[in-house]
Amino acid sequence: MTLPERLPVRPLLVNTVLTVLAMSVALHLDATHDRNRDDLVLALSAVHVSWLVVRLLRGTDRAAARPWRWLLVAATLLALACLGTGSGMTRELGTLGVPDLLLIGAAVCPLVTCVLLAAATGRTAGRLVLALDGAVLLGTVLVIGEVHVLTPALRPEAVTDALAPLVVVYGCYAAVAIGLPSAVLIATRVELRAAASLLTLMVALQGVAGISLAMSVDESSPTWELTANLTLSLSMLVGVAAVAVAPRSLPPRGQHQHLAVGRLELTVTVLALAGLPVDVVVMRLQGQTLSTTATVGTAVVMLLLVLRTAGRIVHGQRLSRDLVATEEDVRDLVEASSDGVVIIDGDLALVSVSPVARAVLGLPPGPLPAAGFPSLVHEEDRALVQLQLCAALVPEAGPLLFRVQLAGGVREVETTITERLHSPRRVLHLRDVTDRLSRERELEQLAFTDHLTQLPNRAMLFRELSRDAGDGARSLLVVDLDGFKAVNDVAGHEAGDHLLIEVGRRLRNVVRDGDLVARLGGDEFAVLVAGGLAEAIDIAQRVVVTLTHPHRTGGWAFGVGASVGASTMLPGGGQLAFRQADAALRAAKQAGKGCLRVWTDDGVTSVAADSDLVAALVDGQVQLRLDVDGDGHGGTAVLHASPVWVHPVAGTLPAVEVWAAAERQGRATELSTWLLARACTEIADWAPGVLLALDLTAAQAHSADLAGDVLSALSVAGLSPRRLVLALTEETALTAPASFGPALVRLRDAGVQLALDEFGLGQTLFAHLDRLPLTAVRVDLSAFVRQGRPDLAPQVLASIVSTAHAFGLLAVAAGVDGPEQLAMARAAGVDAFGGRAFPQGLTVASARALIGQRLPSPTP
Repeated sequence: MTLPERLPVRPLLVNTVLTVLAMSVALHLDATHDRNRDDLVLALSAVHVSWLVVRLLRGTDRAAARPWRWLLVAATLLALACLGTGSGMTRELGTLGVPDLLLIGAAVCPLVTCVLLAAATGRTAGRLVLALDGAVLLGTVLVIGEVHVLTPALRPEAVTDALAPLVVVYGCYAAVAIGLPSAVLIATRVELRAAASLLTLMVALQGVAGISLAMSVDESSPTWELTANLTLSLSMLVGVAAVAVAPRSLPPRGQHQHLAVGRLELTVTVLALAGLPVDVVVMRLQGQTLSTTATVGTAVVMLLLVLRTAGRIVHGQRLSRDLVATEEDVRDLVEASSDGVVIIDGDLALVSVSPVARAVLGLPPGPLPAAGFPSLVHEEDRALVQLQLCAALVPEAGPLLFRVQLAGGVREVETTITERLHSPRRVLHLRDVTDRLSRERELEQLAFTDHLTQLPNRAMLFRELSRDAGDGARSLLVVDLDGFKAVNDVAGHEAGDHLLIEVGRRLRNVVRDGDLVARLGGDEFAVLVAGGLAEAIDIAQRVVVTLTHPHRTGGWAFGVGASVGASTMLPGGGQLAFRQADAALRAAKQAGKGCLRVWTDDGVTSVAADSDLVAALVDGQVQLRLDVDGDGHGGTAVLHASPVWVHPVAGTLPAVEVWAAAERQGRATELSTWLLARACTEIADWAPGVLLALDLTAAQAHSADLAGDVLSALSVAGLSPRRLVLALTEETALTAPASFGPALVRLRDAGVQLALDEFGLGQTLFAHLDRLPLTAVRVDLSAFVRQGRPDLAPQVLASIVSTAHAFGLLAVAAGVDGPEQLAMARAAGVDAFGGRAFPQGLTVASARALIGQRLPSPTP
């Protein structure tokens, strides 16, 4: 058992040793019979004790310090009494003078402390029984004291009539000092238990000192006087220890109290009650008789014992009735409570389970299982629950959440744990929170989800921007639709909502699984890319291309594009990255439609915003690039031609930037003419089996002599019309003039092949064949593989291919980015394949070297 930190062990030991030595020397030097030097030593000891008590009471609240201040008063009175006798200013102790009155006052003060501590316990039930217990004990001790102390001390030849009252006072005080603390402090608060036992010992020692003083008056012996002084000094030191172990604060009166029985008080009570009959029997055996006072005292004690027994019976019956009523009330409260209540012991075994708790845990009526509470918990949460139940309770930890497996499914349970003081048992309050947590998750999802597109909203984006991504690089794209206002103005807001939903779907199809697409509001979207700037630019270019495809809603077809601003994210710089991407987006909007701008350390990159496209064509900055479509067997089926701009400042700009610059500068016709002529010229002398594919632009569709322009370019280049494939979108077909259809028929009759791009997202094939002389359809796998039911994608693709073959058309699969898509396309019977799984962006020289070679196998 460790000593309390506040206990001044060293000062107490020093005080004890010095007091014993000094008092012994004082008595031996008392050659003149001046019995005052020992009182001076006792006075100094009392002063030291007073200082220790004052120091210990610092920082103790008023209510907790109130009982112990009386010990300070006791030490002060004792010091004054001993100082008066030791200095010779007053008469000696034992002469019924002022020092004796001060000493009696000092002896009464600890009894006041006992009463105040008993009051601090706040026991209100059974006050009559407690009073009878105290009276029986006090009467017993008084009778024993009268027999063994007062009767011998009050012999006429031993004491004068003037000092007899003093002997009676000292003797009675000894009886009260031994009996009263044991009666009132036998049961106290747990936190006061140690201090109460030390206080009982202190008062008992003072009782011994009272007996010694009574005997010193009777016999006038230095031995009794030394015993009294040493016992008083030791009692004061024990009082200091009691103050040291006392709590600095007490809980409120109304709070539930846990009481503990003092072993010392119980021992004194048992010895006192047993001592009286033993004394009577011994005296009878020795032929002695009790005095009249002792006989009356014994009779009173016997009467009090009878009353005490009757009171205990009545009080016990009342306690039994109250206990039964309390148990019934508690049972009714527990059964009526909406929370389940479970009581477990130190081994986590079930002690009691309320009906509601049985329903929550899935326990049937009947005996409780012996496996313990953790066995009722879901196996994945069992270890955590067992750890929490065995650990010490932390008030700030909050409720414990775990799952239970019931017949109807998994339920989530919230548990509050209450620890019973000085008991291994714990009370668990259970509540089924499955529905509440489900609603909370739904509300959280609503709070972070755009209600229209079902994409993450602005709040979710910024939460992800603030999240630490570790060492992984991240980039941000901010996307704004071009021409969206016209949709609302022409077709209404409902059509605009449908278009926004379609835009969200397309964006999800373009990005990868680890990227986040969010709607910022209005017609603005954002993409958080899990990768560096190069990957972000690649995704941004695909976003621009994807959103240029026609959008159909409510019988309308709209050509809505997108402008994109991009920036990289530094650690902890989510807000800064958004501002930079937004600034890049504003620069893209100022430059025109369908633009991508990237924020760099020097600001927003100027991607051909002010450069002249015609001059670039003349200077050779605009060059030809070829994408390979394979036949699925390692051979080359088609070379898809597109322009790039090798810009002296911005680097190589992709085709989408080149076409955007041509649209802004009104040079789309010149660029289309250049691309047709240049591609036909480059491919003309290649192997006859190599086909050339070109996208038919809106500028060409509006040309007055589309067929003549194309056939003329083929003639000049010397390229057979059968080797040319023109790909057109539904938007181009729907927005072209009336002359467009006859021009396509003329080209088809000349041998040019016509392919419908992005098939499967718009009208039926029959509707297209009614007005377009098609020879092939091109399906973009990325447009529908990830939407809706991905498991149905192979069936949908197979249906499209089967329909195309039924009409005598070739089926080409675009967006083949890996072995999985290639395997699915092959299984569906696709004739040719294109996408990032095949070589792309080749120069003419690189493509020429590739002809005749076996294409590499696609890699993820």
